[in-house]
This record gives sequence, structure tokens and C-alpha cells, in this order.
Amino acid sequence: MGLIVSACVRSTDKGVLAVPLLITPQILLGATILPIRGGVLAVLAKLFSPLYWAHRGCRNEGEGVPALWQNLGTYDPALWIPFTALAAQVLVATLITILVLRWQERAALGRNRAVR
Repeated sequence: MGLIVSACVRSTDKGVLAVPLLITPQILLGATILPIRGGVLAVLAKLFSPLYWAHRGCRNEGEGVPALWQNLGTYDPALWIPFTALAAQVLVATLITILVLRWQERAALGRNRAVR
């Protein structure tokens, strides 16, 4: 995600200002502060939050864990699921970064003009 922002901004100042905008949703959707048990938050967390998958891979909410401490709801504790999800998010973020950088390169060369 940092690479995407780095590719999109033109100055360091704008990149530094974007950091809190990236980190705050990660903390909220990571299921450490806010329980993610289902609904829209679960979909957002699973699609856009690498911290959710890292937290899910490290956490065990099986038998014996008090209900108050369970933040993830029902889930399959297999480790391949968070690893696969993190790898997919890294791949998508890398592809988006490549596309943004190519678009900026074409714009610098004047090739992104509208066709008339």
C-alpha cells in the first residue's frame, strides 16, 4: 500500500500526509481494537487490510478463549488461508503500483492524450 501511495504522490510532503490515512483504517480493520465478526466490516477487512490477515494468522480463538477476547468471529484456523490472502494482496498492490508508474511514464511522454 505504501508503494501505491509513493507512486501516486509527486512530493514527499504529500506522501507523509498520506501515512495516517493508510495506518488508521489498518488499525481499525485489523481486528485488534474493533471486533470483526461479520458484515460489511469483515468484507472490507478481508479485501483491504493486510493487518487483518496477519492478526488472523497469529491468533487462536479456539476452545478455552473467553468470548470477550474473540474478535474474529467464526473462522477456519488453517494457516494457508492468511498466507494466501497476504500473498494475493501483495501481488495486487504490486500490479497497481506498476500500472500507476507506467501511466505516469506515458503521461510524461505525452502519450495519454484523449483520442479524437
